[in-house]
Amino acid sequence: MVGRGAARSSGPRSDRVALSLFTVAFVGLYFSPWSAAASAMFIAGLLLWSGWRAYRGSLRLSMVGLPMVLLPALALMSTLWSQDAGATAWGAAELAFTIVFGVLIPRNVSLRFMMAVLYTCGLVLAIARIPSLVDSIRTGLPFSYIFGSKNMNAINAEVWVISCIFFILDRQLSPILKVPFWASALYAILIIFATRSAGAYVATFVFFAVASSLVIYGRLSRALKPMIGALSIPVIGAAVVALPALTEAWESIQTGVLKKDATLTGRTRLWAIASDISHDHPWLGTGYNAFWRQGNLVAEGIWREFYIPTRMGFNFHNVIVELEVELGKLGFFLMIGLYVYVLLKALEKAVLRPSNERVILFSMLISTYLYSFSEFIIGSAFSLLTMIWAAIPGLVSLEGPRAGVAGGGGSRGRQVRTGTAGQQAPLRAGVGDSH
Repeated sequence: MVGRGAARSSGPRSDRVALSLFTVAFVGLYFSPWSAAASAMFIAGLLLWSGWRAYRGSLRLSMVGLPMVLLPALALMSTLWSQDAGATAWGAAELAFTIVFGVLIPRNVSLRFMMAVLYTCGLVLAIARIPSLVDSIRTGLPFSYIFGSKNMNAINAEVWVISCIFFILDRQLSPILKVPFWASALYAILIIFATRSAGAYVATFVFFAVASSLVIYGRLSRALKPMIGALSIPVIGAAVVALPALTEAWESIQTGVLKKDATLTGRTRLWAIASDISHDHPWLGTGYNAFWRQGNLVAEGIWREFYIPTRMGFNFHNVIVELEVELGKLGFFLMIGLYVYVLLKALEKAVLRPSNERVILFSMLISTYLYSFSEFIIGSAFSLLTMIWAAIPGLVSLEGPRAGVAGGGGSRGRQVRTGTAGQQAPLRAGVGDSH
């Protein structure tokens, strides 16, 4: 990967080409829910970006991210037993592009640059939806700009908030340059409140609670950290013992504070249907992306019951439930394993080697996991959160000069602190380590 690549390197020009192609892929993925053209833009950008870096001899692979490709591999295998082999092959290929993009990011582009592109995409969408937000506030109706879904709108806004927090904590930026990020964060929080999405309220609160706790923990002296860890053990034990009471209290909050009915807006009914389907296809499932199709009598019945006149889309509003239906027990156990794998990788780095970047990624992961039990946001093809989830093991594992190669310039290894235009971009170039 070094010899010929070094000879082909053209320095800053090569970097600009690689960053431009990455941006094309990322923007395409971000806006793919709205347009087939954006989906095509994502695939073309990904192939060109990875191809360019391979041609320059600078395409690197994060080995800790390799287990993530097991999910699209199983999805592709399910073509063999799928109820709709064509739909499965298509969906699995899209999932593979999404996961591979995430796996490639940590060693080939800096976290800081990725967050910059994410923030910019969110800003464009935020400006576009100002009229809809104003109308929602005026009428008092939930703000559901994206596909008429308040939950997807809230998730999108929460991801934008996280990108804002990344730059608010950036030690390279002066206070005056952080003002736009503060304003954007406040606007994104307004959007979340306007959606009236109970799940978004909880997930956003959890993100800030976890991030704040870990930032404080990271500032403690080495002598205090073991003490705090020891004190947390009885607290966790007490929480386990009090789980029934906590569950009852949570149910009261759902109905009394978050205004959710006992069925979680029909989710428990969906999960019961999914359980029956899983009993009919216990180990292999119906095939990835093969259940929600016209002609499937069970899916048609669900669309009628839940008033989906388009007879397309929809899901079981739970990542594990959805994948167990489509990939059976194999998919269930694989997804649980990947959940735990990513969680442990992120937790290890956030606690043992804390930095603002790792804290943000871990807190985002916890928030996303929480939301995944009421929405299908991980494991779906052309999903921004699926891509970021696949990237997290590699992103949190990077150390020093290995922390991402932002451009495409061979092996000369010149380090830069901005993480946006050079060969080696340290992770700390994103926000700065906590000491």
